[in-house]
Amino acid sequence: MAQLPTQPQARTWLDRNLGASQVATSSTDHLSYGALFQWGRASDGHECITWTDSITGAGTNGTTNTKEDNPGHSDFITGGSGDWRVTQDDTLWDGATGANNPCPTGFRLPTKTELQAEIASWATEDAAGAFGSVLKLPISGYHYHIDGLVYRGGIVGYYWTSNVFGIQAASYFEFGTGGAGFNTMSRIRGHTVRCIQD
Repeated sequence: MAQLPTQPQARTWLDRNLGASQVATSSTDHLSYGALFQWGRASDGHECITWTDSITGAGTNGTTNTKEDNPGHSDFITGGSGDWRVTQDDTLWDGATGANNPCPTGFRLPTKTELQAEIASWATEDAAGAFGSVLKLPISGYHYHIDGLVYRGGIVGYYWTSNVFGIQAASYFEFGTGGAGFNTMSRIRGHTVRCIQD
């Protein structure tokens, strides 16, 4: 993957989402959607999605409703809200040296503050602004922790930050045609990851 400098922050980002085969050619380019990670989980195959078109995706591997601290398998963990883990750990994606950091060496998940600074440079705070930015962010949906299905591909983009929120939740950025904003969600749900250089 290429590195992509951005302005005005002069930070370096990866040029595509983790797991994507190419840089986005449109907001709904399914080849650029990439993987959908459970927050704090290592890249172990649970995040892999097979996209057949801009709205249809499915987990490549199976699902399990057994929560585990060290899964040792590639199944997407389902079953209620909260965390995919049994024991809370807020440090798994804490910087480039986080135990489960899924990003390439020297990269990490962005903080909410870093994403806010990037969004401030967009022409509009919506899907058009996300794709029109130097990051070319597509709208890749999410992997649902209740039934293990993929929803809202081609409709809304959901991007994890490294920030945790309260018990068993984390902060993410979402955008669609109607606008954009930050929210929090159970760490067990699968969202997109775009890495920033440490």
